[in-house]
Amino acid sequence: MEEIENCPISIAETIRSRTTISSCLKATQMAFYEGLSRLVGANIYIKHENHNPTGTFKIRGGVNLMFHLKKLGIEGVTTFSTGNHGFSIATAAKWFGLEAIIVVPENTSHGKRRRLSKQTTIPLRVALPLE
Repeated sequence: MEEIENCPISIAETIRSRTTISSCLKATQMAFYEGLSRLVGANIYIKHENHNPTGTFKIRGGVNLMFHLKKLGIEGVTTFSTGNHGFSIATAAKWFGLEAIIVVPENTSHGKRRRLSKQTTIPLRVALPLE
């Protein structure tokens, strides 16, 4: 893990991540909303992150992280999530050939569990709620 600790977050790293992310995802389009613009008296553009494979913006971070972990020779990841983060990590791990264990709270809806299970190579783990 020492290699990860020596990777500072910087503007240069953020810009460099663009290449990694764009190799897996299309740019999210922005749409002008005329009615909403009139209503608020300003030009309103909406970026539809729901068009990404996981339906959220979080997939970008998952792609960037899995790319770097794969480069370091790490074979899998474990994370705890109730939804979007888990979808991001599970999807990106699958794309990069990494195993992903997603631990979800016991009260996570069956629909979310089912969706997450389709993305993971390892069955979901269910955690009991903290007292």
